[in-house]
Amino acid sequence: MHTTQAELYQRLADARRLPPGTVRAATIRELAEEAESAELVEPLLDIRLELVYTLGVPIARKESVDEVITAFARCLTIYDQRPELFTNERLDDFWAGLGLVGIAMKDAPTFPMDRLRGILDDMETRARPDRDDLHTIELVRLQLESRAGDTVAADAALGRLRPLDPPPYVNHSATVLDMVVYLAELERDQDAVDAAEPLLSGQVPIRSGDGEVDPRGRLACLLLPLVRLGRLEEAVEIHRQSWQSNGIEPDMARNMEFCVLTGNDERGLQIMGRLIEDGLPSANYDELRMACAMALVCRRMVDLGRGEETFSLNPDPEHRETGSWTFTELHAHYVADSLRFARDVDELNGITATTEWTRARLDAQPLLDSLPLNSVALRTRRIREEESARPDESQPPSLPESAEETLAEAERAAQLYDFSRLPLLLAHLDALQPETDELFAARRDVVRCASDRDTVSRIELLQGAVETLDRLGEQRRARACRVSLASAMLGVEEHREAGRAILEDTLEFLRASDAPYDEARALLTLADYRETDGEFEAALDAVNQAEKALTRGDDAARTDVLQVLALGDRASLTVRAGDLTAGLDLVERTHERARRLGAPLVEADALFRLGQFRHQAGDMERGLDDLLQAATLAGPGTRLAATARSLRGELLLSTGQFDEAIPELVEGVAMFTALGSPMAEANRRLLADAYARTGRWLETAETAEEVVVAADRTDGEVENRLAGRWLLATAHEALGRPADALRRLDEMLEIPHAPARTGVIQTMAARILYRADADAPAAERFQLAADAYTTADLADQAIPCLIQRASASHYSGDNDTALTVLDQAREMTDSLPTESDDESRTSTELTAQRLRTAATIYANLGELEAATEYSHEAAKRFRELDANLPAAHSELMAARILSRGLGRPTDAEDAIQRALGDAPEDPRVRQDADEIRAELTSDTDSPNDSSA
Repeated sequence: MHTTQAELYQRLADARRLPPGTVRAATIRELAEEAESAELVEPLLDIRLELVYTLGVPIARKESVDEVITAFARCLTIYDQRPELFTNERLDDFWAGLGLVGIAMKDAPTFPMDRLRGILDDMETRARPDRDDLHTIELVRLQLESRAGDTVAADAALGRLRPLDPPPYVNHSATVLDMVVYLAELERDQDAVDAAEPLLSGQVPIRSGDGEVDPRGRLACLLLPLVRLGRLEEAVEIHRQSWQSNGIEPDMARNMEFCVLTGNDERGLQIMGRLIEDGLPSANYDELRMACAMALVCRRMVDLGRGEETFSLNPDPEHRETGSWTFTELHAHYVADSLRFARDVDELNGITATTEWTRARLDAQPLLDSLPLNSVALRTRRIREEESARPDESQPPSLPESAEETLAEAERAAQLYDFSRLPLLLAHLDALQPETDELFAARRDVVRCASDRDTVSRIELLQGAVETLDRLGEQRRARACRVSLASAMLGVEEHREAGRAILEDTLEFLRASDAPYDEARALLTLADYRETDGEFEAALDAVNQAEKALTRGDDAARTDVLQVLALGDRASLTVRAGDLTAGLDLVERTHERARRLGAPLVEADALFRLGQFRHQAGDMERGLDDLLQAATLAGPGTRLAATARSLRGELLLSTGQFDEAIPELVEGVAMFTALGSPMAEANRRLLADAYARTGRWLETAETAEEVVVAADRTDGEVENRLAGRWLLATAHEALGRPADALRRLDEMLEIPHAPARTGVIQTMAARILYRADADAPAAERFQLAADAYTTADLADQAIPCLIQRASASHYSGDNDTALTVLDQAREMTDSLPTESDDESRTSTELTAQRLRTAATIYANLGELEAATEYSHEAAKRFRELDANLPAAHSELMAARILSRGLGRPTDAEDAIQRALGDAPEDPRVRQDADEIRAELTSDTDSPNDSSA
């Protein structure tokens, strides 16, 4: 039996629907053999052109390239023998095939470049003057000669390419990108940017596969040219668009290079960590660039003194078991691998260009010390610059002359919380460069820690100071230092328990000595610990004791400061006890006394409390103003200012003022980051949430990624690890990256959490799969979500998952499971309590959702009477909930079934009337109703109608 032409074309159509890979290639090869055996030339031509497409993917082995060339050569034979078969459409496919041959050959390191030059010369003789096929030849020449390092030949190809219009079978944006890449590699930076203008402006949309992406996403080749041109904001924006995407290897490599060369080493390492799992030995040019970029990242880690840190991966699975590698080892591996590849290519072609290019990548030097990549990083740098410049801005005329006098005055400023003068005194002390003994150094460290800066560094300095003072027998100073140490430890979770123990132990000594101020400070700090731990009555007792201790003091200024702080603590505890009115009165008195003291930080503390309480009392505007004043008074170098700005952002976020919350949270996170405070990460999470609520998904993803990296690196709070990934998953889905979203959700499942949260995670994963038409996996996830909610005794959450599982199972073809699951949902709904109005409403809502889903399933199964009944019942339930729009849609579903399937026009009209009664103003309802009525009229007017 002979194969017919029609059969071959049908089987070719079937083969095209197969996923790319070996099965598809084998199927098309078999078709080619059959067509050749049957001497059916026309289908043979189309099959061989399809084979070129199927094989013409980025490949590295010489035998693979040979197969692509052979497939194309056989098409060329038919072209020479039967030119009449080559319609314009087939010519497009033919010349596009040449482009694929060129890509395969130039990307294969073991394939001589001269052979490709010969093919191009041969094909140039076949280019027709009425077509744009020379464009393909010159484009491949540009790629080839640039790789060979022949700038003269490449420039000539570029000059010939520029005036040519791209043929319809060529991706125009890819042509422009190739020109940009060539110019950027030569560091003709302005020429590269000019060439990219059609892409940057959107005049030529960049295409990736069948869809369009943001032009800046694929323009990673412009990152370094823009930096060298000083157009830093544009470079940062392109990086933001591209670094988190699943981009092609060269784009990811360029993002790593950009990060390392602009002082963003951690981001470069982050990209590297995301891309490497099983190592990356160089097999083609794209992987060469990636290996060079990874070597650059590892070299930077070595330069920073992190060479012996480990990184888990397997760079060469054939020669070494998977395990932890140091950055020093990784750097050596990737350098050797890159240079080996480059030398092999150069020896094959008699050139040196590949090795020279590789060495230039490996030896690249930083272009900038630091380039902030987002608003927080930019603001953090400016805060640090402002802080470092501040002591030089206005030198007061009355600084002490000696180091001892300066240190004593600094100690006094710290006692009175005069942190505005403290930085000047410390800078002056450093300028004096005194010869210090151990006691002087310890005292200086204590004063440095008083300015409320980097919490972790404060703890380390104070611990060292305590040891020194104890050893020197300076017991009074040592005990005062212990109080400061305990205060610093309060702000760090892992140190809190030790801090409280130090404080309680120190209090025993202070009570037995005549040190009323240190005792009062210790008691107020103890009150903070107790308030943090929810021991409000005990905290108030500590405040009372502190106030009592202050009555024994004889330093009026110091007494006044500590009394104001104690009064502020009393106000906070009064509010905690539920008396907001009394608390507000106390804090207003606190603020007035603080204002009279003339101590900015003490007044800022009172304003901070006042802002909190006023907002809590409903006076939101004044509360927010108080917090801003508190931050301004405290100054950007203090934790109080950072807390006030962050709280402003949090309060704005909680009241739905998302856009207004973002700059406040940016400021707060930047201040905490400049201080080195762990509070930066908790507030960074709030910032990511604010970005998400405003639909700024790139910023959401970037900020949430930083939350995740910090939490994972420090084994931080579980909530940060979970919430960061949740926000990342949400952003990735919104950005059209469902695979990344699912990966983050699966990571969440590996982190310990409550069963109810498993339900939330699995539900989101199921919905992502469902929207991607992956119905069977979605059904499995919906079931897992329902099981988790059931375990958590949350039946009202489990039932919607069962209903959605039924829908997913139905669309995956598993109708028996769909109906069984719907029955389970019905049984669970019937068992829900309905005593309260809320419980009754929940039961009705779940019943309506189940009935609507059942109607859809039965309609698709052809059981139209049942589908109609379920639609009517669903509408009834929705009306009970005053959900008129869903009720209208349910009635319209019934109307369609009655009209199209059951031939009951009167009943269909009744359903339409009910739908219009439910939602008379909704345009979609009216449109659907009109369409159904038009069908009814058409059926009535049909010549086959019985009434005719």
